[in-house]
Amino acid sequence: MNYLDTFAGEYKKEYPIVKFSNDGINFDSQISLDNSLKNNIWFNNSDDFGRRRIRDRLIILKPFISSIGNILKEKGIFSIIKSVSIGGSFLFKDCVGDIDFNIITVGHSFNYFDYHNLETLRQYNMNKEITKISFMVFGEDLFFKDCGNIDVIESKGFIHTDVAIREGLIFPYRNGVMFGNYFEKVSNIESNLLIRIKRQLYQARLFLDNKIGCGCDNIYREHKALSRLTESAILLSKFFPNFPVEKKRIWEYENHCGNVDKDELDNLYKEISKFVNFESKQNYGIKN
Repeated sequence: MNYLDTFAGEYKKEYPIVKFSNDGINFDSQISLDNSLKNNIWFNNSDDFGRRRIRDRLIILKPFISSIGNILKEKGIFSIIKSVSIGGSFLFKDCVGDIDFNIITVGHSFNYFDYHNLETLRQYNMNKEITKISFMVFGEDLFFKDCGNIDVIESKGFIHTDVAIREGLIFPYRNGVMFGNYFEKVSNIESNLLIRIKRQLYQARLFLDNKIGCGCDNIYREHKALSRLTESAILLSKFFPNFPVEKKRIWEYENHCGNVDKDELDNLYKEISKFVNFESKQNYGIKN
């Protein structure tokens, strides 16, 4: 039994999804590094310690870039790499278990895989809690024209579609660039951003109601739900000034590492759902 994210809404396929700056990342210059993060919501909402942590984590991973080409070749991906960036929470949080790489190559293919050979990482004194690296590999054409429904990820019980739109929308606002030119803002993304948020809410609801992640414990499912809810709230507070949830409260949730209060999660879900006019609990949108 799978749940399909399109139940929560369909994206408008408007291009380009991604816009590149004329400037490339230069790790020898803090000015260049900070310029690459100028639109990053997490960087801009961090204190001096948090910003230094983001810079340090990008810098410490810089030598790993030379390993990425070989890792992709092991998976049969031989396209020229144009961009390497880090999404997910690795750059921003203390308690992280994985690193999410977004790779852009020449062409129009799409690949997603997890990598568990972490010996290369260990030499950089990375956090020992890291248990895997995830690679999302996009052919650049996916961000500039409709290439068909090839960017799909099927996880346990849940199917993610239109992954290029989902990820590309927020590259400038979340990702830390490690190789290539950094990302610039694309205008008029609000309608698609709301679809992205509704799909995040949908998956969060499924985690909270034990519809997906059934083989995992409550703590795992609640943290998965929390990450989707807090990212949604952070994006809403950035793009919709009338979003009613207090920023301080959102960032407290985002930086939370311990056990999660289920009632607080439900309340946050309800507040976000009400704002974006989404409710899935009465109909989970099951696809067999």
